[in-house]
Amino acid sequence: MNEMKKISELFDRPAVTDPELIPLIPNQELYVRYSIFEKDNGYCNMAAGMRIFGDVDIELLNKSIELLIERHDIFRVMIAERNGVYYQRILKEYPYKIEAVDAVGDTKEERFADAYKKAYKFNEEHIDIFKTVLWRMKLYRIDNDEYLFFINMQHAIMDGSTEVMAIVTLGKYYEMLKKGITPPESEYISHREFTEREYSYADTDEGKMHLAYYDKIMEGYKRPDMTVLYGDEDVNLCDTPLFLNKDILGVFFKKYRQSTFNGFMLCYHLALEKILGVDDITVGITNANRMTKEHRGTLGRVSHIVPNRFKGDSEALLTDLVAEMNDNINEGMKHQKCSPYTDIDFAVSYASGIGNNAAPTFLGHKAQSVGFMNKRDVDILFIVAYDREPGIIAYFIGGSRYFDPVKMNICKMMIKQCFYQLNNESSIKAGELLCSPMFIENKISVSDDGCEIKLDKRTADDEFVEMLKGEKLYLKRCDGEEFDNSKINITLEEKDSDMSLIISGLNGIERGYYDICLSHNGRSWLVDSISVE
Repeated sequence: MNEMKKISELFDRPAVTDPELIPLIPNQELYVRYSIFEKDNGYCNMAAGMRIFGDVDIELLNKSIELLIERHDIFRVMIAERNGVYYQRILKEYPYKIEAVDAVGDTKEERFADAYKKAYKFNEEHIDIFKTVLWRMKLYRIDNDEYLFFINMQHAIMDGSTEVMAIVTLGKYYEMLKKGITPPESEYISHREFTEREYSYADTDEGKMHLAYYDKIMEGYKRPDMTVLYGDEDVNLCDTPLFLNKDILGVFFKKYRQSTFNGFMLCYHLALEKILGVDDITVGITNANRMTKEHRGTLGRVSHIVPNRFKGDSEALLTDLVAEMNDNINEGMKHQKCSPYTDIDFAVSYASGIGNNAAPTFLGHKAQSVGFMNKRDVDILFIVAYDREPGIIAYFIGGSRYFDPVKMNICKMMIKQCFYQLNNESSIKAGELLCSPMFIENKISVSDDGCEIKLDKRTADDEFVEMLKGEKLYLKRCDGEEFDNSKINITLEEKDSDMSLIISGLNGIERGYYDICLSHNGRSWLVDSISVE
């Protein structure tokens, strides 16, 4: 375990006389160093694509890209090194041309699959951050009136919102130029100005006070040994999704009148304590600084990771830890000047709103967004949350391509169990939490009278498996509303080393989200949740 640098030291960089060089903000430094470490692959790349149903004027697209590069300096950034210190080099200009590459296949779908495969492979290639700009674009021709546009950007220069806004901005430029209209200058400050303001602020008395606060809370912190999470294969994605339905979060908010984000943070910390075997953990809260009007639409890495250090007391009641975590996060957020915590709902809705609205049209045609999720290696733990679909919120748990998927699933199940206990019990201690088996498939059809749900008992504590064998199982609604479950029967079936739940009597049940539970010694426990569709 390594002692971490003081946060204030990350802003302490030697001055340089080269006008093209500006310092990195700490969040950029993180990914620059990862990129150097992962020099043979594209683990620090983020990518997005648009499937365009219409003809594309290549010459006009290149004029739009040229304008994007000219107007937004993040597209002219390279990385430079001076005496062991890394800086951003902002080039005065960067010529770039895109050509349409013909996809291969007999049908449109075969050609689209070929284009996607080529783009995905391209995204896995390393960007030499010292020799070129930190982004690339490709255009694949599927047919005369159908294309796949692809962009990838190195994580050091962009956050998720920048990637989407870059596509939206490029599309607007293209459509305006096609109409003979010169696109107006950006109303937002440049990436360079944003960076310079961050450093200027860090040098003020107020800025130093904020940094001193973070130095103080991180004093003596030892980074946990993350290798205990490693598996035998390089199989896992960096961003591990956990989907929670909004009923669970709604019950939590109604009961505690605290932010559901804070509730998730408590559950996440306690889950990490279990799988890492330590009780002092810092989780980085990713904050995209999109609240300030001047840089709400700035293309670049306008985000920070705010450290949230928490020491869970195994003897403390979960209900008491809710208030402690709330105070912990709110106090830390007071020192994050760009992203006041009270506005985090706005930040999430703003970023996800851009993403939701990016897909209908692109380059003047109907379009469909195409995702590219590559493997990236990150050893800092962080989370991001956004609305995944009606009724669901997705929390992305920071991980690593080295992490054992089973241990990440244990983390997920601990978070679910913690939320369940917070919503349903009042006397359970943090150290009494048990992990249950995960449902391999958690969606069932309302038209089925019965079904079988297979369990992955690798995620479960032995004590919970024994409870599962000896106690009666029952169904309850996640929102806490009463319903008639008298006809529903749930039994455990064991075949060799496999375990399944056999559910019958589902005819007539309402669609929605349900918990499968058991009672043991007067306490209710969650096995896992299901979606009845």
